[in-house]
Amino acid sequence: MKFHKIVKLVGCIALLFSCSPLNGEQENTDIKHILSSAASANSEIVWEISDIKMGDNQSNPMMVTTPNELILEGKQSGDSRIYIFAFNTQDGAQLWKTEVDSSPAQLLISNMVLYRGTGGAGHIQSYDIENGKLLWDTALPRAHSVVNLYDIEGNLFANTNNGLSFVLSKDGAILESIRTTGGIFYGTAATIYLEESSAIESRDKFTGVVRWHLDLEGTVGFSPIFDKNTIYLRTSGVPNNIIYSIDQTAGTVNWQLSTHAISNLYKTDSKLYYSTVDAHLISLDSESGQEIERIDFSPPFELDGYGYIGRYYVTADPINDIVVVSFGDSDQILGIKTKP
Repeated sequence: MKFHKIVKLVGCIALLFSCSPLNGEQENTDIKHILSSAASANSEIVWEISDIKMGDNQSNPMMVTTPNELILEGKQSGDSRIYIFAFNTQDGAQLWKTEVDSSPAQLLISNMVLYRGTGGAGHIQSYDIENGKLLWDTALPRAHSVVNLYDIEGNLFANTNNGLSFVLSKDGAILESIRTTGGIFYGTAATIYLEESSAIESRDKFTGVVRWHLDLEGTVGFSPIFDKNTIYLRTSGVPNNIIYSIDQTAGTVNWQLSTHAISNLYKTDSKLYYSTVDAHLISLDSESGQEIERIDFSPPFELDGYGYIGRYYVTADPINDIVVVSFGDSDQILGIKTKP
């Protein structure tokens, strides 16, 4: 799989993506990011979490949201154990935490249920988001490390890093397994979407016939977003990369944008969020790719000298107008609200 790879920062920095999100622990620094004076006029930090270290994950962010709830996975300061934590998105108060004993994971919330795909031996787990209770745990036969996890037509779609993909019901029953030579991102009843070198490809699920093939300017970083009839993805280069909006049926590019993205992409109904290496949180109009808002942080992100550039994640609770960002150099997690 190509999800964990060496990338070079142009000009000065060579950084290694981790194959295991909690490998390569680093010493935290005294860096603390705040909003720039200009950004403070229109936005405010309403809460901060600074005692949890999430893992480096270049497939999916290690935090997800529902209305009123932020769920993330990581280690708390002074504790070597790994937990799933839940926090209130409006004030940052901790709601619950659950210890987990498997390798770090891919997280997905669907219909107010938390699903978790594990690293190491591949499992899919389900948790109650109200209290963190484990509901079920399904082992994926012969699978290793879940790297993509999606809601698909009322079921779950999981892809692993040893070429196996599975469709599961929402109660954990395995409905189907697939093996391909390429890395599958996502599949429907009739179509699969694969990464092929620096390209994304759509194939007929049963015949293998290529429906469309789109060359990209780089390999894919983070799992693409499949939203209605659109695919949103970014390439993996840092600091220079490209965000694409792609027609899911035709394979044509709706728009593309050269960026300095460092985080995953996160989509609400109409906006696409990401953070950049030069310490901006940016929202785009998802239909046009035009920039809507730019929030600046101070000081700039400290990338030089760090072995990993992960832990820069973005998610949101649009119902409460909260955007959540995390920073890999400071291990801060901030809840940001735009002022009326």
